[in-house]
Amino acid sequence: MRYLSALLRILPALMLALLLCPAGAPAAAESVPLKTGWLGEEAFPVWYAHEQGWDKEAGLDVEMLRFDSGKVFIEGMKVYKWVLAGCGIVPTVSAAFGSPFEVVAVAGDEAAANAVLARKDAKFADAASVRGRLVLCPQGTSAHYTLVQWLRSLGLTEKDVKIRFMPPEQALGAFRGGLGDLLVTWAPYTYAAEKEGCALVATAADVKASLPLVLLADRQFAAENAELVRRFLTLYQRGAAVLAAEPDEKVVAAYVRFCKEWAGRELDAATAREDLRAHRVYSVSEQLRLLGDGPGSLRATLEGMAAFLAAGKAGDGGKAPELPSIRADYLQSLPQ
Repeated sequence: MRYLSALLRILPALMLALLLCPAGAPAAAESVPLKTGWLGEEAFPVWYAHEQGWDKEAGLDVEMLRFDSGKVFIEGMKVYKWVLAGCGIVPTVSAAFGSPFEVVAVAGDEAAANAVLARKDAKFADAASVRGRLVLCPQGTSAHYTLVQWLRSLGLTEKDVKIRFMPPEQALGAFRGGLGDLLVTWAPYTYAAEKEGCALVATAADVKASLPLVLLADRQFAAENAELVRRFLTLYQRGAAVLAAEPDEKVVAAYVRFCKEWAGRELDAATAREDLRAHRVYSVSEQLRLLGDGPGSLRATLEGMAAFLAAGKAGDGGKAPELPSIRADYLQSLPQ
């Protein structure tokens, strides 16, 4: 009877705890470890969700690994055994050959964060003003793709300009020192250049050059753990909802801390707000349309990027990379 009386005393508290526990979410002690890999800003929604404890609510214990390059990122799949990840379209396509991953979502688009810049008061509005100019740009990157699409919008090709390929930080430094007529790079280097007086000529978005950020899954892991993939995508969408709205002071402060503590770069609040605005996020219904077929689809964008990368390797006998598979079914079960 003594044990029955004790049970009756704690029963109301147990029932309240069950009611407060999110439906379908295991207790924190049962959270499933989930190793994930990231290259850049696409990591923020998951980082933010983890900071809020939302992964535990979803029954997940998310570990976030950061990589500095697409090559190391893909190699890290085998070495560090990440099972879910996020990165831009260039490393997705360039490293896809023989890699056991598949695209399971479109995390967003960074077209507005890649830009062509010129010196103050310089005018580059037509083919005649651009032809023969020296351009500083990192090779085989989203910025390089932006340059090609911008030139195409003017009726030009890479052969019509002089290009000096160099990493983004080096390119910005060289441009500061007076080298080159045009600089093509991505955020936050674009913001630094504009603050120093450079003029924005065009962004990738201006010339309709889509630069999606995608979420990847290890193919075997996803096949064996479809529910965990769906839970992770739900978690990502919950974090992404923070980016879908105008960033408030709390989110801006969190992004500044994310950039410093996780990405290893310093941003002031104004630049952080600008960077958040430059990275578009998609709703589930928008993602499902992109994961379909036809013009404007992710498949068409991947094909265009593969052709761009193959053209850059043509002199070395390169061929178009093998495109990764695309799976929309994990997203289809999420609320739209």
